[in-house]
Amino acid sequence: GEAGFEMAVSRDAIAHGVEQAPTMLSFPGGRYRRDLLAVGREAGYELFFSSTAGANRTAALKPGALLRRMAIRDDTAMLTFAGIAGAAPLTLARAQAMGALKTALRRLIGNRLYHSLYERMST
Repeated sequence: GEAGFEMAVSRDAIAHGVEQAPTMLSFPGGRYRRDLLAVGREAGYELFFSSTAGANRTAALKPGALLRRMAIRDDTAMLTFAGIAGAAPLTLARAQAMGALKTALRRLIGNRLYHSLYERMST
């Protein structure tokens, strides 16, 4: 399908530009559908990143895995960064609670309106 074509073309373009094919894919905005994992694997990607906040155990780094991630922005405080880097339980819990709130809001108002609001608030 179209998603598989886009993934393969993007992977080939990156491979051509840097002379090494990427093996990891971060979904735009961290949003994905489960079926895209299989499509991505077929396109040659091995690891995938979601927008689900959290830490990953080393055992999760197996081919085809969907990994959690934590947002680091230019205004992230050093104390928060240290909590993220150390996988501090309170830091992870806060990020997971905020993620759950964002997911609920996105379901309530729809992805398009959510993204529009997010863009306005991020600038």
